Amino acid sequence: MVDDSERLCQNPREDTAANPAMVIPVAMRRTSNSMKLNAHRNQISMNSSSLLMMLRARQRGTNIGIGTGQTVLSAVPSCPYRLEIYRQRVANRPMKPSASERAQSVRAETAFTVLGKARELEAKGRKIIHLEIGEPDFDTPQHIRQAGIEAIQRGETHYTPTPGIAELRQAIAENTKEELGVDVNWRENVLVTVGGKEAIFAILATILEQGDEVIVPNPSYPAYEAGVRFMGAKPVLLRLREENGFRASADEVNQLLSPRTKAIVLNSPSNPTGSVMEREEVRAVAELAKDRGAVVLSDEIYKSIIYDGAKHYSSIQFADGLETTVIADGFSKKFAMTGWRLGYLILPSRLFDGANKMLNVMTSCASAFVQRAGIAALRGPTDPVSEMIRTYAQRREALMDEVSKISNVSMVRPKGAFYGFINVRHHLEKAGIDSATFASQLLEERGVALLHGTAFGQYGEGYVRISYANSVPNIRQGIQEMGRALLGLKRG
Repeated sequence: MVDDSERLCQNPREDTAANPAMVIPVAMRRTSNSMKLNAHRNQISMNSSSLLMMLRARQRGTNIGIGTGQTVLSAVPSCPYRLEIYRQRVANRPMKPSASERAQSVRAETAFTVLGKARELEAKGRKIIHLEIGEPDFDTPQHIRQAGIEAIQRGETHYTPTPGIAELRQAIAENTKEELGVDVNWRENVLVTVGGKEAIFAILATILEQGDEVIVPNPSYPAYEAGVRFMGAKPVLLRLREENGFRASADEVNQLLSPRTKAIVLNSPSNPTGSVMEREEVRAVAELAKDRGAVVLSDEIYKSIIYDGAKHYSSIQFADGLETTVIADGFSKKFAMTGWRLGYLILPSRLFDGANKMLNVMTSCASAFVQRAGIAALRGPTDPVSEMIRTYAQRREALMDEVSKISNVSMVRPKGAFYGFINVRHHLEKAGIDSATFASQLLEERGVALLHGTAFGQYGEGYVRISYANSVPNIRQGIQEMGRALLGLKRG
């Protein structure tokens, strides 16, 4: 008995069209230079010498693999027609899913990538000065740690309601009244999150539709732009300029507004620049949002770390207040609780249910004992926080002093947070390199970890960001090494 494929091998001129019952899913075309094998799902191409080599190997009993991607044929039929039927069957097997385009489009936060590289170098015995990660180098204050420990010992290791435990939400509402002078209803306006990033992601998921626009400052914290893109919306970049102290201008915001604008992001004090918006600047943006029916997403994670008599203002204090403002905040920076992963949203009641659903499907809830630690942070002594801020201020002075010693380098004096955004454009342009290349060289060659400006967006090119959440000696040594590296760059 000879099957259809064998009959074709014996008589390759047979007209398969005369036999509709016979299915040959692959059309084979012979040319002088190549044989193209076209399947309805896959297409491979090999020249005739490659095919001959494959068939001869099969006749010798040798297994050989062909295919595209990860498709491999381990036993190849000796007849080219049967080979193609076999290839078609393999091609029709379900493929394992790969990461989606949406996931691949998200840019991870560079600080953690650089931290990972720095740790690898340290594992090899290198000494690294860490100026890259935006993390307090202080331990969480003792009374906060103790509250978490006691909660664990009491057995508070189970789920909580998704919005958070009532006592913490009440404490957040009280703190908002104390610091901003605004009354919020803890039942309707406060949601507890697993860190500030989840707060940002959850509110963007709640308010954005495909094709919406969000005005995003640039340079800025990369989670804003990444979150907007992930939701299928469009980030509209608001360029922050050194000559304006890297503060958002209401006039420039107004030029970017469109009928599709759903939100305006503000971050004051700012990461990466340390800028602090003035009262009228915040008020003007809040008024624009009110007039256009947009929401101000105000990231206020650094609001307590402020210097030189500057004052923090929130858009919730102006215009329609809570009706046009969503505050994303957390415990990581003020209370040195980065590893605890605790944040919160203050939002209009109309957005509460939607955001609560997003949190529910993402993480269910923040850990119970972490929430207990958060209560202790908000209601406990403030001396540890005040001491941390005084120390940051001293470190800032050391940073300013060292930067001033490097020729053709400038830095706007930070008024908040614990970052310096240093303009090194003159040296980079002279050498013909970008900030990412320079930052990589500085880490590899001199053991100083910092972040290139474009880690915070395209308008960060020509800058580097350093975190002065480190000791004064390390800050001085790190900036001195950076200065020597800049001056040692060769003309490109």
